[in-house]
Amino acid sequence: MTHPFDLTRFDSLLQTHTFGRNLIFEPSVGSTMDVARDAAAHGAPEGTLVAADEQTAGRGRLGRAWVTPPALNLASTLLLRPQPAVVRQIAMITPLAIAYAIGDVTGIRADIKWPNDVQVGGKKLAGILIETDLAGAEPLVLVGAGINVNFDPSDHDEIRDIATSIRAETGADADREAILAAYLLHFEQMYARAS
Repeated sequence: MTHPFDLTRFDSLLQTHTFGRNLIFEPSVGSTMDVARDAAAHGAPEGTLVAADEQTAGRGRLGRAWVTPPALNLASTLLLRPQPAVVRQIAMITPLAIAYAIGDVTGIRADIKWPNDVQVGGKKLAGILIETDLAGAEPLVLVGAGINVNFDPSDHDEIRDIATSIRAETGADADREAILAAYLLHFEQMYARAS
């Protein structure tokens, strides 16, 4: 069952200091990465989160498409301006933050297929795309995360055999707002320790 993302509830669940506090939310976008890149160019602060209820041109590594139907999954990009020494650690922090958040909210124990997949039973539950721009005065890192929450992968021929979702694993709808809030909290805490 689809439910639009509840921004008020998400805000009430968010326990971070800065991550996600500056939120750009769109009902539908081509790609949250593109919106985040534009926001960064216009001075958006570190910790800005771009999230969408639907992504029509989401992408993963190697140019692969990422399926984000309306009001079922989580599609987000986190904008970071890290110290240079921290840039490499972001690739480790991101899947851990996703796996911990899913575990906290749903009890699912997810595995990580380095560097950018979170899996259950060998099937992809979440995908990560990290883009960096190290040419400017300060590094810019965009952390894209797609988490399959309440959709049915079997409805999509191209991913039926390789993807899963929280709903497919548990048989029940999962709390998208709580998962996103938990992901940001774990990310912020690990990022702070790395900085």
